[in-house]
Amino acid sequence: MTNQGLGDPYRLADVDPTISPDERMLQPGMSADVYLNVGRSAINVLRTLYQSQMIRTQPASILDFGCGHGRIARHLRAWAPDAALYAADVRADGIAFCASQFGCVPVQLTPTFGEVTLPKSMDLIWVGSVFTHIDRARMTVLFDWLWDSLAPGGHLVITTHGAFAKDLSDSGQRKFFTPKKWAEVVEQYQRTGAGYASYDREDLGEWGFSLTSDAEIARLGEGKPDGRLRMFLSGGWARLQDVFAWQKVA
Repeated sequence: MTNQGLGDPYRLADVDPTISPDERMLQPGMSADVYLNVGRSAINVLRTLYQSQMIRTQPASILDFGCGHGRIARHLRAWAPDAALYAADVRADGIAFCASQFGCVPVQLTPTFGEVTLPKSMDLIWVGSVFTHIDRARMTVLFDWLWDSLAPGGHLVITTHGAFAKDLSDSGQRKFFTPKKWAEVVEQYQRTGAGYASYDREDLGEWGFSLTSDAEIARLGEGKPDGRLRMFLSGGWARLQDVFAWQKVA
């Protein structure tokens, strides 16, 4: 999908290119263009969703959950310039940067899901590369917490590692973990549909790498009578992570 002709104001040229010196997602050797293209890919995902739902207006309220230092928030601001944009993360310096640079409302998170009251009645919740780092049990807790913050008609969009990511590893195009850890994750994935291994770093707490089947992710929304799975894109975000989008029906 191109960035033209969809009736919304987004142009890459309007995206604030300012990158925080504390940005961890700008990896050594990565150009600013590559970094910015990850955010553009997120907007293309959202445009695909909105086009499929025949929605021609931008959301009035957006929560960027796991915002970091604004890798996606800067693009959300350009896509929906008039929206109330909330930036949520455990990193205080990240949400402060998003507030000062992109006009976001900061939401300070804690490592324990559910401890903080999230903003309510969100038209859109974007959760990029968070479900990719937690085990299956925590996925359920996080999904339920986020669901409660959706407005009727709102969309919850999450990204995951699934068969597409495994194929990238099998073909040698990407390396996600040490060989021993990766073997553990794949064994669980093939046996149960949900593989996970911790990073085993004290500074990262209960975070690791997850590999989860499409069916297991789809089950997250099955207990929601007001939920409808509206979109699935294999490798849809940055040609790496799968995308799932649910809508809370009115």
